[in-house]
Amino acid sequence: MNSIGSEEIPHSRSERPLYSSAQLSVYFTRIGLPISYLPTNPVGPIAHTEDYGLEFLNALMRHHLTAIPFENLSMHYSHNRGMTLDMQEIYSIFTDQGRGRGGHCLQMNGLFGTVLSSLGFHVTTVAARVNTACQAVARNPGYKGPSYNGW
Repeated sequence: MNSIGSEEIPHSRSERPLYSSAQLSVYFTRIGLPISYLPTNPVGPIAHTEDYGLEFLNALMRHHLTAIPFENLSMHYSHNRGMTLDMQEIYSIFTDQGRGRGGHCLQMNGLFGTVLSSLGFHVTTVAARVNTACQAVARNPGYKGPSYNGW
């Protein structure tokens, strides 16, 4: 297992956390997923059915992105200046506590990946960084070439 802070990150699919049917129903409500997309039993391999394939994935992603904002307030204004990567805690922050807040990219993507895994999608988690050559700074005359931000 890899470690980020004091939390363990599982590598194998069988070790990854999953959300229950009840948790998924609350999540669907939180993101405002229209009733026409709601599965009758939102746990299991529904990802591979004709009704819940690419169109369902597209709707989930669109509603997740518009309902749960990126923000990093907890990293700057909490007493420990940290964030959790525990998927049950993240679920609670985004849904149960009803604060309407979002989270850091690792939390948002972790939540979405766990939702997808819970629905039967095969999820591969990868890391990414931003190349400054793709940003406006690259147009400045003194720009020294591509560089990448930190993890």
